Amino acid sequence: MPKGVTQSLHNPEADRCVDIVRRPDGTFGFQEFRRDPEDRGGWTLLSDHAHLSFAREEEAVASARATVAWLREQSPPARAQRAAKPSVTATWHNAGADRAVKILKRADGVFGFQEFRRDPEDAGGWTLIGDASQAVYATEEQAAAAARASVRWLL
Repeated sequence: MPKGVTQSLHNPEADRCVDIVRRPDGTFGFQEFRRDPEDRGGWTLLSDHAHLSFAREEEAVASARATVAWLREQSPPARAQRAAKPSVTATWHNAGADRAVKILKRADGVFGFQEFRRDPEDAGGWTLIGDASQAVYATEEQAAAAARASVRWLL
C-alpha cells in the first residue's frame, strides 16, 4: 500500500478502490480511484475528499461508505447492525417543550435524525412527525446541519 494508506476497499471487479489515508497530523481521510484496462493497471483518482477530516479511522471508513455509491451498495450493514436500535447522541427541544429533534447514530456508524411533537391530548407522549433516521450522514455534525436546514422551528 502507498505510504499513509491504512486500508484499501475494493469492489469485486477490482476496478474501483477507496483508500483510507492517515495524514501526518494524525487525522484520516479517503480518496476514490478507478482502474481502466487501457491504463495498463494504473489507478486514476476520481475524487479526493481532502476537505473531510476525521479523528478516527472508523469515522473515515463510515464516511467513505456513506459517500461512495458503489461502496455503500457493496457493503450493506450486517443483519445484526440493521436490527440494532440507534443510539441518541443529541436531543434538542423548542422553547415550549412540545417539539424535539433527536440525532441518531446507527450501528453501522452513520447518523440520521427524527423530529417529534407532543400534544396535550396525547397525555404527554411524543409523536414522530419527521423521520430521517435512514438518511446517511457521516458525522453527527452533518446530521445536525441537515436537521437545522429541514426542521422549521430550528431555523
